[in-house]
Amino acid sequence: ALAARLVARAGEPLLAIGPGGSWIGKRWPNERYAFAVTQLTRAGGAMAGARVVLLGGANEMKVAEPVRRAVDRERLIDLTGQADLLIAYACLKRARLYIGNATALTQAAAASGCPTLALFGPTDEALYAPVGPYVPVLRGPRTFEEVRRSDPQLSQPVCHMFDMSVEAVVRGATRLLAETRGVT
Repeated sequence: ALAARLVARAGEPLLAIGPGGSWIGKRWPNERYAFAVTQLTRAGGAMAGARVVLLGGANEMKVAEPVRRAVDRERLIDLTGQADLLIAYACLKRARLYIGNATALTQAAAASGCPTLALFGPTDEALYAPVGPYVPVLRGPRTFEEVRRSDPQLSQPVCHMFDMSVEAVVRGATRLLAETRGVT
């Protein structure tokens, strides 16, 4: 019931975004999330006019800031640091699309049945890909093994996802929306 009050508005699609992650290596750059959201929700975009729900823990407030600044306030539902995983799951069940890094939130999005575009870098999708009916995994041009060779312990404080472009994410999201039209 709380999720329904937070996100329900008849006739308006909901784009859910989870830009957080446990360390910088696993996070697609937050400014790129802002660019992707802007491209998807602008006039003519695949989710033109959509409201955006921003999800993440209290420790991800700063990571979410570029998306927060890129979305008109009347279209933004900022639940960063305000929704536990259960509330986030209930909100995700109402979303048309979720885009996020390899996190528990992305797993929850997939489990909710929401079409989920999972962005992977230094995480092995063969082991950790989310399970759900509509869950493509997208990574940059480097395989997990190539990322692992550059950072054998996966512990360097560098972003391993800089090689994933905004265009690739927008294309992946647009393709997923087309594939799930009428079934979600």
